[in-house]
Amino acid sequence: MTALSAAEIAIKVNAVVLPYYGVRNPDGMTFTAIIDAPIAASDPISMTKEMNARLETQIAAHPEQWFWVHRRWKMRKV
Repeated sequence: MTALSAAEIAIKVNAVVLPYYGVRNPDGMTFTAIIDAPIAASDPISMTKEMNARLETQIAAHPEQWFWVHRRWKMRKV
């Protein structure tokens, strides 16, 4: 589950949602900032789905840099 608050606030105050990411450079010390195209204003669920889809794209492009500090997706015991 993802909070809808970013989209809800953007709609409420007529703000632009501008996704951005930091990708660590090969030197291990610096980052390249990636600023994505704005998320089109619509409804909170659609906007949040688009935010997650774009984050997924960044993770797929740089999987070695993915880090999440809590268990967002619970592991199933098989």
